[in-house]
Amino acid sequence: MRGVDLEELRAHLTEFIAHKRLETEVKLSLVAHPRNLEYVPGVYEQWRDLVQHIKVSPRLGLAEEPGQPPLCMEPWRGNLNFYTNGEVSPCCCDWFTELSIGNVAEQPLDEIVHGERYKRLLENFLRGEVPNLCLYCREFTVEGAPLRLRKRWPKP
Repeated sequence: MRGVDLEELRAHLTEFIAHKRLETEVKLSLVAHPRNLEYVPGVYEQWRDLVQHIKVSPRLGLAEEPGQPPLCMEPWRGNLNFYTNGEVSPCCCDWFTELSIGNVAEQPLDEIVHGERYKRLLENFLRGEVPNLCLYCREFTVEGAPLRLRKRWPKP
């Protein structure tokens, strides 16, 4: 969809794998959206010989009006977003750091991850008290486009 020659990408990836360190895992990540949905089921078979992990994520965006937020796994995934001012957020759509759980310029990352702000955010999600920003979140969801599907398999 982005004009990438997949055979050329496969050749480059094969070359990289031949020279990588043993402990380096190769992961594939793609975003499910209306124009590539038919290709998503075949990705596993096409790339499993080269990668150890495949993640399919829905396309994210923000709506102009608030609504029912989707079931969100971002705060629990462990994926953190670091901004140039040092702020840390568990949400990739948090462009203005409204959900900031700390600042790496002010405290160590392990304190941020285990800190009260992050715990409070997670507790609020569990109680159904989602932040205002989440009311505007719109994930692309349709039958066949899983929410945060991950596939792992044993190394050969």
